[in-house]
Amino acid sequence: MDLEQLNKRVDWLDDERRKDKLTIATLEERLANMEANVPPLGQQIKEMSAEIARLAAQLSRFDQIESTVLSLRVETSRSLENIEKVRTDKEREADKTRRAEQEALNRSIGEVRKGLEPIPELKKSIQGRVEEDFRLGRLIEELMRNTVARSA
Repeated sequence: MDLEQLNKRVDWLDDERRKDKLTIATLEERLANMEANVPPLGQQIKEMSAEIARLAAQLSRFDQIESTVLSLRVETSRSLENIEKVRTDKEREADKTRRAEQEALNRSIGEVRKGLEPIPELKKSIQGRVEEDFRLGRLIEELMRNTVARSA
């Protein structure tokens, strides 16, 4: 190798060294910036961990609330079914009672009607007796007049 090549090689090595120094300085600066950001990130991680723990606790409460609501829905549904069954049973019983009362009332009305059947005949009989009483009263009156007239 000759001298000129050696000089070029040394110049090239110097340039590479400067580039490496500049790269190292840039990397050191980036590293310093990242090291400055590490404590705030650690604090953020702690805060987020606390928030995650809080949300997890609330999530379990929501699960508990959801379970309670589901239980209430089931219980309410059962209660409504029972109430509907009781209402239907009472309605059937009331209908049965109403029919029985209506049948008894119809029987009573039938008996009253049977009892009313002789009334027209009784009215005729009474009318006949009234007329007979009136006729007899007139006859008695006439006989009394005749008796009074004969005695006088």
